[in-house]
This record gives sequence, C-alpha cells and structure tokens, in this order.
Amino acid sequence: MNTQVAIVTCLILAAGWPVITQGLCPIRCQCNEERLVVVCDEAGLGVVPITLNPDLREFHLRKNNIKGIMAAFSVYHNLEYLDMTSNHLVALGRNNFKLQNKLRILILGHNMISSLHPSTFVGLHGLQILKLTRNFLRELPDNIFTELINLEILDLSENSIDTIYKNAFVGLKNLKILLLKDNKLGHIPTSSFRTIPHVLSIDLGSNNFPVLLDESFVNLVNLEKLKLNSCGIRQIHKSAFKRLNKLIYLFIQDNLLDSIPTEAFFNLKTLLELDIGQNNIKVIEPKSFSGLINIQTISISSGPYLEKIKHEAFSANIRLQHLVVNHNKNLKHIDTKAFSSLTMLRSVSLRNNDFQTFDEDLLPWNDLQHFDLRDNPLVCNCSLSWLLNHYQTRNFSENFSLEMTHVRCAHPLVLRDLTLKSLTVNDLGCHQIQTRRILTGTLIAIGVLILLTLISALWYRQRVANDFKIKCSITLPDTQYENCYRRDTYLREEISPEREWVVKIGRDPFPGRFV
Repeated sequence: MNTQVAIVTCLILAAGWPVITQGLCPIRCQCNEERLVVVCDEAGLGVVPITLNPDLREFHLRKNNIKGIMAAFSVYHNLEYLDMTSNHLVALGRNNFKLQNKLRILILGHNMISSLHPSTFVGLHGLQILKLTRNFLRELPDNIFTELINLEILDLSENSIDTIYKNAFVGLKNLKILLLKDNKLGHIPTSSFRTIPHVLSIDLGSNNFPVLLDESFVNLVNLEKLKLNSCGIRQIHKSAFKRLNKLIYLFIQDNLLDSIPTEAFFNLKTLLELDIGQNNIKVIEPKSFSGLINIQTISISSGPYLEKIKHEAFSANIRLQHLVVNHNKNLKHIDTKAFSSLTMLRSVSLRNNDFQTFDEDLLPWNDLQHFDLRDNPLVCNCSLSWLLNHYQTRNFSENFSLEMTHVRCAHPLVLRDLTLKSLTVNDLGCHQIQTRRILTGTLIAIGVLILLTLISALWYRQRVANDFKIKCSITLPDTQYENCYRRDTYLREEISPEREWVVKIGRDPFPGRFV
C-alpha cells in the first residue's frame, strides 16, 4: 500500500470509522450492495466518501460540493465507472488514479479544472471514455494522455483551449472520437493530429477558423466524420480536404461561405452526407456539388440569403436520395431542371421557405417516398390541384408520405389559413378556369371562321377582277383596254341587280360615262 493509501487509512481509524467490506452508506446516498453501485447525486457532499464497499464498481457523485479528490479513490480498486459532473474540482492533482486500472468511464464535466499534468492520468490504462466538458482548460501540453492507451472517446468540449501542443495526443493509440467543439482555437491543429491517424470522428465546431488552408486534415487518413459548424469559415482552399479518402459525413453549416466550395469537394469522393446550411450563399449554381459523386443526403437549410436553385444544380449527384431545403426565408424559385437526372431521389423537404407555388414537373414522383411543403406562403389556385390530387390518391400508400397537415394557404384572402387538404378543386378555382378555357376556345373558333370568310371574299373578288382583265385584253384593242377595265371595275362595285344584263350583253348603256 502506498503512502497516500496509508494516510487515508489512518484518517479513517482516527475518526473511529471501521474499515469493513460491507461499507457504510452515507445519508442521502443510495447504495446497492448486490450491483456494487452507489448514487450520491445532489447529496451535499464536500468530500468523497471513503467508507463504502471497497469492491465498489460504479460511483455517481453528480452535483455536489467536492473540491478535491486527493487519494480518496485509492480505496476502490475495482471501480469501473466514476461520474463527478458539476462539482467544484479545481485540479485533479498527480497520481490520484494510480490504482484505478479497471476504470472504464471517467466523467469530470462542469467543474473548474484549469490544467492537466502528464501524471494526472497515470494508472488509467483501461480507461475508454474521458469527459472533461465545460471546464477551464486553456492548453493541452505534450504527453498528457500517454497513459490512456485504450481510450476511445476524448471529450474536451466547452473549454477555453487555444493551444494544442504538437505531441499532446501521443499515446492515444485507440482513440476513435475526439471532441474539441466550443473552444478558442484559431487554426486547425494539423500537426497535433499527426499522432492520431486512426481517429474516425472529430468535432471542431464553434471555434474560429476563417480560412481552411490546404491539407488541414492531411494526417487524418481514416477520418469518417468531420464537424466544422459555427467556425466563421469564409473560405475553403481547394486542397483543404486532401487525403480524407474515407470521409462519410461533413458538417459545415452556420459559417460565412458565400458560395459552394465546389473545387474542395472534389477530394471527397466517399462522402455520403453533407450539411452546408446557414451560410451566406445566395444562389446554388449548376453542378455545385460535382465532386460528390456518391453523396446521398444534402441539407441546405436556414440560409438567410438563399434565393434560387438553378438548373442542374445536382446534375452530378445521381445517387442523391434525401434533400433537405428548409427554413430559407428568401427562397422562392427553383429552376425546372434543378433536380433533373435524380432518379434515386426518395425524400424531399422544402418546408418553411418562400414558395408561392410549386411546379409538379420538378420532382420524380413515381419513385418519391416523402415530400414536405409545409409552412410556405402558397397561393391556393388551380396550379396546385396536382398536389391535392397526390394527397388524395397517394397519401395512404405505405410507400409514400406527403406531409399535408400544415400545408396552408396564404392567398387568396378567402382561403387564408385553410389547409390545402381540406379544399376541393372547385375551391381552387379550377371550374372557373375550365369555363374560361371553353369560352376562349369558342371565341377563337369564331374569330378563325370570320377570318377565313374574309379571306375567301377577298380571294373571290380578286379572281373576278382578274377575269375581267383577261376578257378586256382578249376582246378589245389596246387603245380601248383601259376604258374596258375601268368600266368593268365600276360595274362590279356599284352595279344593281336590275342592271346585271349590262355585263351579259357586253356593251355600255351609258355612252360617254367612262371617257
């Protein structure tokens, strides 16, 4: 037994507390001797109880007033789970977990720990999960985790870390998940990642990276999930994601990008899911996601400036299955061919945008399984009758889900706030349009008939005139042709029924009139 354990034992004996295998359960704690679990959450404790069963395996000490641990846990050699969330811990000291080689989960979040020492975690060879969330850590020195050879999850979120030394992660041979979100990092700690190439998931959200430089993640060759949300990113260099050949999930929402970083995406051939919402993008240009040849899910939501999605925006993403474009208050237009070639599209959500109408030809309805157009300022007229028809004919199919509960009309005023599913095609004014179409067709037919009649009359008139010309030119000398033509023209224009015989007898009953 080491010196610290001896001191603790002496203190116990001096206080008159017997060291017994059964243990004494403190007031306001719950002790399960069969499962070897003790729960002392919110028990008002100022120190760690040391009179419990030495074979204790699980110890809950959440929301107490404990300020230090000293060698308190040296009594519990078989401890596997320890939760000290929301206490007043300022430091963890050195070698205080030296005898806890069976500990698997250590949770120390919501304390006031400001620094770590290379000997802080000595003895924790079996630790798999370490959570230091919401403390006051400012830096990660070299070699502080070298003892944690079996650690799989390291959560350092919500601290004030602005410096990570080059060898800070040395020894973390089995690390799979690293959480560094909500710290004060001003750049990607690329060199620090050199010692953890096996990491599968990293969360760097809510830090400050205005620019993602080339090869920022070049050492993370096995990375599958990367979170960079809320980092103030304005620019992503062309080779920023170089060597991320296994990346599946990328989250870069809530940044300051004003365009899709198409060139950077060419390094992400394996990506399946992308969230790029809440950026300053105004227009989704054609072939914006060209590099993402295997992408299955794209989310472009909550964009304050997004106005338009152009034709063939997703033309290179033939494997796209799920598209989420929600809460874009200025988005009112999607080009007709924006979703062309998306034969595998199964789910489309366009909720809470600024659509007043929606073209049925935009989507491949035969294969679609889910469609959501709720909370848009729709103009409920006959142009939306197709949507009502889809609801009535397909909504109860097990292979298709159409969210119609909150699809309400914004215009006209007489239909405002009414759900589209409660209306009929007549309510949408389709019968009026049909009547107008019939009337318009009738008027057009009458107009065409009148026009044909006029054309026929003009044609007949021209033909008669030509006949008289021919007659005059054959029967009279050239000197009398003009008078003949003028006389015949006059007779055709002003002759009365009683004088038809003039034309037939071929002589002028009005001598001298056409001189």
